[in-house]
Amino acid sequence: MSVPFYRIARRDGRVSFRVTWVPVEGRRQERTFPDLKTAKAFARTKAQELAQGVASGVVTLGAMENALAVAAHRSVEGSGWRLDHAISDWRSAIDLLPPGVTLIQAVRDYLTRHPQEAVCPPIPAIVDAFLAHKEGMGLSRVHLKDLRSRLGSFARTVRLPVGYLRVSHVEDWLASIKTGKGDGFRSVSARSRTNYLIALSNLVSFAERRGWLAKGALDLSVIERRRSETEIEVFTPGELARIFAVTPPPMIPFIALGAFAGLRHAEIRRMEWRDIGTEWVELRAAKTKTRAQRLVPVLPALKAWIEPLRKASGLVVSLLSPWNNLVRIATASGVAWKANGLRHSFGSYRLEMGLPEQQVASEMGNSPTIIFRHYRVLVTPDAAGRWFGIIPQTSST
Repeated sequence: MSVPFYRIARRDGRVSFRVTWVPVEGRRQERTFPDLKTAKAFARTKAQELAQGVASGVVTLGAMENALAVAAHRSVEGSGWRLDHAISDWRSAIDLLPPGVTLIQAVRDYLTRHPQEAVCPPIPAIVDAFLAHKEGMGLSRVHLKDLRSRLGSFARTVRLPVGYLRVSHVEDWLASIKTGKGDGFRSVSARSRTNYLIALSNLVSFAERRGWLAKGALDLSVIERRRSETEIEVFTPGELARIFAVTPPPMIPFIALGAFAGLRHAEIRRMEWRDIGTEWVELRAAKTKTRAQRLVPVLPALKAWIEPLRKASGLVVSLLSPWNNLVRIATASGVAWKANGLRHSFGSYRLEMGLPEQQVASEMGNSPTIIFRHYRVLVTPDAAGRWFGIIPQTSST
């Protein structure tokens, strides 16, 4: 008789030894020991007990039973398993499975959900492949830079094979992200946290398509999304006039498209001169956040600001970092910059002009519910009229 034992390497670096045996009349049992010497001694004793039990319980097999026994022994030859161990494990597995599900079905499902490490690349390699794929699709420089920043940070922290990635790893990483400098470090905003999750969800979908991760094996939708408690803020007409007064010509289209068309910052950076006609600003699906095409009217104030700067072709704003310019403009004007303030102001003042929520939603690329919830702030009709009346050379109010 022989009683096998196995070396078990744990994730924390410790090593233990597991002894397994099957009684003469019973199911497989096991016991774990912290050192090899104790495990060997226990296995030797257990083998002696089993040998005595077998000797006292020898039975005579008939012709058919003998043939089945021989066939069963041959089926496990070369596997490293004893026949009694194999049968005991099979019976334990069958008892756990739902009726109608075979052991081979369960094994195949397990292999699908737990890819072998050889075909399960680590997170950094998958991030590199994902970014290369996105670059090949012709994504904008701004979008690629954002993905590299967010996913690059994740890859530097979480270096597991993707098949071993769990929701808890993502949650712990999200909780560790901080922004700021020196003593001013703080957790990222709810909006930024959501953006990180969107990037990671796209990475997971990419890994599923490549066969590196079983479909549905990692569901990031269960991670709680924090709602931003920051209230919507708008600029006053006087503040906008002061902003325009110190804005250099290359940044004027950026300010004007935000204030008088309600475009998002990323949409403005993708905008080309060919997209701005005499009556409509056309946002093609590939350049919008929602991937839906929309038209925004060219209001008189918008036309007055951008027509003197119009070019035959190219990007409307070709600066590498409009955000840095916005900071300098805010400092020079003495106006505290408000997050997405130009877009929020457009939506609020546009509603106050008496336009239906559906129309404003269509112009801004939002749902009417979002428009009503976020952009119906307390502005007056007089302020709305002055906002859309700010034009060059008459901008001081």
